[in-house]
Amino acid sequence: MLRDPLIDAMGGKLVESSLRQRVLAHNIANAETPRYKAFRLTFADAQAKAEGSDGPLALSRTHPAHVPGERADGLAAATGARLIRDNATSMRNDGNNVDLDRELAELSANQLYYATVSTMIRNRFSGYDRIISGRAG
Repeated sequence: MLRDPLIDAMGGKLVESSLRQRVLAHNIANAETPRYKAFRLTFADAQAKAEGSDGPLALSRTHPAHVPGERADGLAAATGARLIRDNATSMRNDGNNVDLDRELAELSANQLYYATVSTMIRNRFSGYDRIISGRAG
């Protein structure tokens, strides 16, 4: 069986994009829910690059009544993703902090990313098909 590291890596990117889509859809669905706080999804490799070599910055709770700043569900934990709730901001008087314009822009960007990665995988398989069928060249 042929194993292609590029296809494996791109498959992981599709999973990440799917998770991001779910989080964005959840935020959009709760755009009118009072006191709802938006979630953000980060991935370990991108986060490590952003944080440098000093390691991750941990959120701290200085009072027992503070709501923890992050949580991870099983699927997000399986991919190395971190689900972070933004408890620091509010967009409206009812405590909701979903910026619908931002969520829709991120949703569009994520859809383009997914389509691009899918095209890369399809092109890779087309290349294998041409080689196997003798049409390469």
